[in-house]
Amino acid sequence: MKKNRKFEQVPEMAAAAMKEAVAGVVATHKKLGLPLWVEQNGKVVAIPAGSARKRKRSMLRTAVKE
Repeated sequence: MKKNRKFEQVPEMAAAAMKEAVAGVVATHKKLGLPLWVEQNGKVVAIPAGSARKRKRSMLRTAVKE
């Protein structure tokens, strides 16, 4: 049976879309000076807009993992 290569690329495409979405949200919140609300250790916490850029990778890993 022939594999459909288009479907093999779906995980990479989904990860790229998530990365782009997170970057857009972080940029918008930083521009407006709004905190980002995220889940950490089972609790919802606010991350100041200025430090959001540094935490973007860990937020992306958490979002993609679920």
